[in-house]
Amino acid sequence: MNPSKNRNDFRIDRNHPDYPQSAVLIDHDGNTLYRFDKDWTDDHIFEALDFAIKSYFIGVRLGREKMAKEIRQILDARQ
Repeated sequence: MNPSKNRNDFRIDRNHPDYPQSAVLIDHDGNTLYRFDKDWTDDHIFEALDFAIKSYFIGVRLGREKMAKEIRQILDARQ
């Protein structure tokens, strides 16, 4: 999975037939990512999206760092 970092790759649908009275966040492939209460503004939804994207990439970075550390430990143990 490689989520987009660009807001323009997402849209908000407030007339989605499956989710009446909601704001639905949809990705560039047309996948429904999340359904928000209709009271959420577009700005609030995009702030939540920005937070989720940043959190995802921080998690990926930390996971890679941990993996690299574990590989180094294994290689050091074999010497």
